[in-house]
Amino acid sequence: MNKKVVAASVAIVSIVLLAIGLGNFNLSGKAINKNNDTIVSFSTLMQGKNSQVNYNKTEVVRNSSDWSNLWGEIYPSSLVSPSINFSKVTILGIFGGNEPNWGYGAYIFQINKYEDRVDVIVKQEISGSNCPTLPGTIQPYQVVVLDRIEQPVEFVFDKKIYNC
Repeated sequence: MNKKVVAASVAIVSIVLLAIGLGNFNLSGKAINKNNDTIVSFSTLMQGKNSQVNYNKTEVVRNSSDWSNLWGEIYPSSLVSPSINFSKVTILGIFGGNEPNWGYGAYIFQINKYEDRVDVIVKQEISGSNCPTLPGTIQPYQVVVLDRIEQPVEFVFDKKIYNC
């Protein structure tokens, strides 16, 4: 990955995380849906097609050590991960691994909080074989932040193939 791109990414993420770390981070707008679960608000910290994580992975980060490890996987040339106040927030990540072309994508669509668990709904989108796509290996990913959760987290994948 280009050093300028890494530096710019680190700067942007650091600014977002600095705001979070100051303790002024309070996601609002939670709503109750018909299943008596709470739809949880979240903000995207990072998202793209080149994560440097070349295998399928989901991540729940609740402490600085795990955050430092994840940061090192995404930005191997960066020495230090930005500081986050994990007493207030949790970070979730999805990583699609190596995919053969730009016709693949994945993103966190919704987070549902129940008394006993949190479900993270992940949409996976794949271009059908008859769709034109750019060649080249990609690693689609998204990393989000939300108010701290204590419940176990389950990632639920919803895969859809789009035919052109």
